[in-house]
Amino acid sequence: MRAHDAEHSTDYCATLLTYLRHFGDVAAASGELHIHQNTLRLRLRRAEELFDVALADPTRRLLLTLELTALTGLSEPPARG
Repeated sequence: MRAHDAEHSTDYCATLLTYLRHFGDVAAASGELHIHQNTLRLRLRRAEELFDVALADPTRRLLLTLELTALTGLSEPPARG
């Protein structure tokens, strides 16, 4: 996923990690990313297709959160307001 982001100038890693850290709250995640909610939903659907990401599976969401956190080196969750 990170290689795809670099090669295609996309932000799937950041999008997914932000979405996961907001526990699936589209409004909060899209607000933090400064994108429209529909844009976030589109990115999520596309990520599921491209990377075989199963966001409906809680175990896979947890593993994806851990993997993306390790890849990006982000250890602090986003500030909740």
